[in-house]
Amino acid sequence: MMNYLVIDFGNTFAKLAIFNSSSEIQFEDRAEEFTIGQLRDLVSQFEIGDGIYSSTRDLSPEFEEYWASTKFKVLDTDFPWSFDSEYITPKTLGRDRIAGIAGANALFPKRNNLIIDIGTCITYDLVTANRLHLGGAISPGIDMRLKAMHDYTDRLPLVSKSATTVFLGTSTEEALQAGGVGGVLLEIGTYIDNLANSFEDLNVMLTGGDADFVHSHLNYKMTVQAKLVLIGLFEMLKKNAK
Repeated sequence: MMNYLVIDFGNTFAKLAIFNSSSEIQFEDRAEEFTIGQLRDLVSQFEIGDGIYSSTRDLSPEFEEYWASTKFKVLDTDFPWSFDSEYITPKTLGRDRIAGIAGANALFPKRNNLIIDIGTCITYDLVTANRLHLGGAISPGIDMRLKAMHDYTDRLPLVSKSATTVFLGTSTEEALQAGGVGGVLLEIGTYIDNLANSFEDLNVMLTGGDADFVHSHLNYKMTVQAKLVLIGLFEMLKKNAK
């Protein structure tokens, strides 16, 4: 039975999974970085037959040289997609967004899918039931908003995400959380409301590092799909196997 290695290098963390030919995950890990030694060990231990990675950041030459030596695949601008898109600059569409769309199509075929990836940045992508990507949006993530208000002012403190977010803060800390965290919740809710009015039976999926946090604070019909990008990478790899 062949095993497949997929890696999603995000802006902050790298996420890795090993799938078997039955689409079951055999191993999963998450770290700020994976060393070449760790990757070599995994390739040997699990007898990896094929692999793919996507990245939103520059990787080390050593990693790229090793990956090229394995003849595994890279989700780059020339890799064939599993959907059509109206994006007028397809070469700039984030690889994580491409994989997320592919994952949504695999998990929920023939559905109007809204994928919201909540990490360093928040990305929104809408793909219709006939696999047409209509476009999306990019905005700052929660931590980026809170950090920016601290970094670009002299006196505003750096605050953390609040477990009990309020929309009317009665202190500077609460006001920052109301704007930074509460603003994200209002933004996401507005996107869902607007698109649900235009697309019947809209299926909303959250993924990314802050997906669980947002899900616990919003009263909408939606699901958290933590492995969405990894699943999408695996689906694209299978469709373009050697």
